Amino acid sequence: GVRLYFSEHIDEPLTLAQVCRANNCNRAVLQQAFKARVHLGPMEVFSRMKAEQAGVLLAQGYSSGEVARMLCYSSQAWFSRRFTALTGQTPGQYRRAPRPLHLCEW
Repeated sequence: GVRLYFSEHIDEPLTLAQVCRANNCNRAVLQQAFKARVHLGPMEVFSRMKAEQAGVLLAQGYSSGEVARMLCYSSQAWFSRRFTALTGQTPGQYRRAPRPLHLCEW
């Protein structure tokens, strides 16, 4: 389903329209299903999955610039802001003391 699609495209800048086309679903129905199940929109779940993958890459020693490029964030600054907002740590802080991230349990 959609979660698998997100996993397979974690290194791309997806849009909700792309997700709906690829999964043959209606935008409103998809959003309602996600909100009902995980209390988040589908693109927020995708963003959290990207941040979890970013944590894995940071823990492997990649720099925040490398991670931003690898996961197709629009810029290193945007990656840093988004990662910090979701984890409470900057990418550099996380890289120095990594721990498993659980940002989208479902």
